[in-house]
Amino acid sequence: EMYIRSGEVEKALSIKDEMMQTVDEPDVEVFGHLVRKLSGQKRVQEALALMDESQAAGLKPRERNIRELRRLCDVAGIEQHPLVGTDPEQWRKDANVAKRSKRKKDNQVAYRMRMMMTNSFS
Repeated sequence: EMYIRSGEVEKALSIKDEMMQTVDEPDVEVFGHLVRKLSGQKRVQEALALMDESQAAGLKPRERNIRELRRLCDVAGIEQHPLVGTDPEQWRKDANVAKRSKRKKDNQVAYRMRMMMTNSFS
């Protein structure tokens, strides 16, 4: 993680490879931080390859680490990786768009969603 934060992604990747050879159970956080950093550097293909590797190891990086990769795949029109999936927060984004809309129909949808949310927490 130290190498990832300092921007030395290549060094971090080599340490990850060493970890995979020596450790029985790899660390999901290492994969997650690497995917996040590679996505931040717009290295989508490498991040997707790392997702394949994590899937083979039986790991699924946290949502916060794959969010940028999902966005880049959507923008580039690349098919989503099975571990990336759809955005679990999309409903909230849609509600915010509808709430800001000037159209009466959209405001009604936002109102109904807000009422469902408040009733479900009561």
